[in-house]
Amino acid sequence: MAYFRKRQGKKGTRWQAVIRMGGRRPQVATFRTKGEAEEWSRGIETAISKGSYLPTYEAKRRTVKDLLERYKETEIPKKKDQVNPTRHANFWIDRLGDLKLFELSRAAIVEVRDELAKERAPATVNRYLALLSHACTMAEREWEW
Repeated sequence: MAYFRKRQGKKGTRWQAVIRMGGRRPQVATFRTKGEAEEWSRGIETAISKGSYLPTYEAKRRTVKDLLERYKETEIPKKKDQVNPTRHANFWIDRLGDLKLFELSRAAIVEVRDELAKERAPATVNRYLALLSHACTMAEREWEW
C-alpha cells in the first residue's frame, strides 16, 4: 500500500510516494505533483500484485552465486573460522547459485533447507541459514544490491 509525503525543499514542494507491499523493501520515488506520485504508485502496485515487478537493476542482473562469491571475498576472511563458512557458502552456491537474486524465494530456501536437514543436525542447518541470511543482509544494506 502506498502513502504520500509532502516535502518542502530548495526546489519547492515535492511529493514522495512510498510503497510497502508483501514484506518487500519499500519502493520510494519523488515527484513534482501528488497526481504524478499517485499514478506511479498505482503502476508499481499493479505490477507487484501481478508478480511482474522487478525492483532494481542489480536484483535482475546478480545471481545468488555472485552474492556468495562476494561474501566469501569480503566477509569470510574477517572470521576466525573460515573453513566452515566457506563450506556453507559453497553449499548454497551449488544448490541456488544460478538463481537471480529477485528469484530467490522462501520456498526455494525451505526446499534446500529440508534437504540439508536430512543429513545435518538442526544446529548445523541453522548455521547454513545464518550465513545465507547475513549475505543477503550485506547485499541489501552494505553493497546496495
